[in-house]
Amino acid sequence: MARTTSPRRTTEDLRASALDEARALLIEGGPEQVKARVLAVRMGVSVGTVYNLFGHLDELLFHVGGQVYDELLEIISAAREQARRENLSTTDQLLALGRAYLNFVVDRQDLWSAVLAFNRRGKSQVPVWYLEKQRALFEVLESVIVEAKGHVDSPKHRTLTKALWAAVHGIITISVGPTGLSGTQDEVWAQIDLIVRAVARDLGDA
Repeated sequence: MARTTSPRRTTEDLRASALDEARALLIEGGPEQVKARVLAVRMGVSVGTVYNLFGHLDELLFHVGGQVYDELLEIISAAREQARRENLSTTDQLLALGRAYLNFVVDRQDLWSAVLAFNRRGKSQVPVWYLEKQRALFEVLESVIVEAKGHVDSPKHRTLTKALWAAVHGIITISVGPTGLSGTQDEVWAQIDLIVRAVARDLGDA
């Protein structure tokens, strides 16, 4: 009987496997759980192969974080487009973005907490492309404020955007962690709703 062999795995396949396993490990135990030897065992490869695919584990984790940012960008961009199609007020558009962001994080609490924990870890250098993905999220929010009636790109709108982003991100970061919500989702949303409406009033959209 002829001996059958498994098809050779391509570099692309191995990288995808490494990303999937690293994501699973992040969910299971945070960035400290992502170790080359554990990855190698789960992927069925050598430790050397892991490092050939990604020069170091931080590089791998940046790519996982980048995937998560891309997923969030897709969701909040869809919320933004839906709000525009429905011709919602600036307030309601901002609330739609806040709701989409909160729902995304609540549905992925362990993963999101792990990505933030990795971001806080001391690193020699953050890739430019990673920062650009973070910036892309900010720009969706910024676009709503720029397009608010009577507003143009100005120092005021940039200040409002930064303040709103920091406030909503801060509320979600504090409220949603690996051990679960520090309150009900409705309680977290009430805080976001309060902040969004305050900013909208400053924009003249009471």
